[in-house]
Amino acid sequence: MVDRKFKQFIDQKISFVFISFLAIILHFAFLQKAFATTAEEYFQQGKSALEHLQLENAHNNFQSALSLDPNHQGANLFYALTRILMISKSTAFNTLLDRAGISSTGRDIFNWTADFTRDAEGRVILPENSPTSGELQSFAKNNILPEVTGALGNLSKVANSYQTSYRWIFENGSGSISSPNILTDNTKNWSVNELV
Repeated sequence: MVDRKFKQFIDQKISFVFISFLAIILHFAFLQKAFATTAEEYFQQGKSALEHLQLENAHNNFQSALSLDPNHQGANLFYALTRILMISKSTAFNTLLDRAGISSTGRDIFNWTADFTRDAEGRVILPENSPTSGELQSFAKNNILPEVTGALGNLSKVANSYQTSYRWIFENGSGSISSPNILTDNTKNWSVNELV
């Protein structure tokens, strides 16, 4: 009787240890995979996000790529672009727009439809608390200039010979194509020979 209870006790402990050991192995296997992402993988994820107009996701992926490889040319190139575009997401920028009476909807950098408040004749109506020229200069100096300077630093790490491909819809609409480099169908993308 003692032997049977002892055997059950041992079996339970062995099962517990085995399950715990398996959980630890799976945990570390997952962590290793999660942290094994390379700068190139982050770069490719960033390009994909940007192609899908997911600015913040793209920006974060390029930033992650640069944290792993500060000299990654592609990540530096696209990070330079997204760091400028991200200004449109900043609180300071949007506060200025609010104060200028620009509609809070339609502020998507890839599909900007926001506009000033206008009167019946289409003239812009500026609120009394609109940003002053000094505030706009301060914004340019404190918010835009550092990002431009940083972007130029990123671009300095991109060689003249660096090449990458990117699917971006530059133009859309309809009409007759007047040259091989005019894209009028927004369901199409530029092909490599159209970038020349």
